[in-house]
Amino acid sequence: GAKVGSIHPLQSFATVGGAVSQLPGSVFGVTAEKEVLTLARDIVEALGGTAIVVKDEDKPLYHAAACVASNYFVGLIHFAQSIYESLGVSKEVALKALLPLIKGTLANMESQGTAGALTGPIARGDVEPVKRHLEAFGSKIPEKKKLYCELGKYTTLVALEKGTISKDKQKELYQLLQGGGLE
Repeated sequence: GAKVGSIHPLQSFATVGGAVSQLPGSVFGVTAEKEVLTLARDIVEALGGTAIVVKDEDKPLYHAAACVASNYFVGLIHFAQSIYESLGVSKEVALKALLPLIKGTLANMESQGTAGALTGPIARGDVEPVKRHLEAFGSKIPEKKKLYCELGKYTTLVALEKGTISKDKQKELYQLLQGGGLE
């Protein structure tokens, strides 16, 4: 009988042409029966990639992580652009302004890891700027405040992992964001 395996590149392909050039260096999730696992790994290696074995039951979470890192990242940048749009800045100019920041952050993540790359008021445990952000969202773009708070709450955990804030400061920031700035 036939043996089954799947190979899923952890890569974003906005165009077919770009797909081929982006494969080398990519990680591929490999799910395969024991008899074809070596073949699947050989295919990944021939494509210039690195294979990681993903159990069949774990494929949805493997894919969810990819969606968060790629698709939700696009959504996150779109969210930042929309904040600038509320200030009268065009989406195009906002993206041009954000790209150096994004590229610098990605470079920091590559050299220092995700937690190590975290900067900003939450990473410093600086409550006042976060309060001012919440006030500004509330008065100017209240419909965007909830997403800001949810992202901020998660970011407090990253700052705690980085070791730049205490558990008490993490809790204070988390509660501030949980309440949307209401005290």
